[in-house]
Amino acid sequence: MRILTHLAALICLAGFIVCIFGLNPLPPPPVSLKGGGVYQDRPEENIPLLIEGAVISAVGTTILLIDCWHRRKRGYTSSAMTMLFLVITGYPSGGLTSLLYYLFWGWRPLPPQAVYDFCPACEAASTSESAGNTFTFNFIYGTKLIGGAKACPICRSVIQTKLFMFAFLWIPLGSYRVIRTSGYTYISRRTSAYLPHMLLGLTLTATTVVLMICVITGRLPVR
Repeated sequence: MRILTHLAALICLAGFIVCIFGLNPLPPPPVSLKGGGVYQDRPEENIPLLIEGAVISAVGTTILLIDCWHRRKRGYTSSAMTMLFLVITGYPSGGLTSLLYYLFWGWRPLPPQAVYDFCPACEAASTSESAGNTFTFNFIYGTKLIGGAKACPICRSVIQTKLFMFAFLWIPLGSYRVIRTSGYTYISRRTSAYLPHMLLGLTLTATTVVLMICVITGRLPVR
């Protein structure tokens, strides 16, 4: 895989160079005119050469995109979006930004595949019930895990609470021990309700409900 990644960088470089020649081709040789003058055409973009360069760089960019995906799954969570942006924009840039990805991350060996599991203490203090999937629609409606309390120094799990959200109504659905396996995936086990998270959700929900009732009944002056 490493050899293929290095080869992909060379392919992107070759494609980018071909694109440069397509944008700035060599001018045609001068032509002598009958009157004694010399005529020389202006160099124009070489469209076939541009297409060839774009195709070549796209091949290398696709290989680097696969490499980026593997890195994202193996712990590069903080810079995952930057890596993905650089590789994807390699398609319209003729491989230029893909080369930047390679210079910063792609040349490095892939980190070993991490094994995620709960330690015996966290496993004993929780049940096998999972939090399941979470989703949000425009950050207004859906479910979400909040918090990160009581981090375990052994398995690095934290307590998070699953909320059902609808605007400012946050209804706690339970607390879980959570280990993040990537930026978007996790494993979890149900644990006892974590009071600070529960109070946060219930307080915000109760405040929203009271304000709505006051506005509807006219007991809260609205200017």
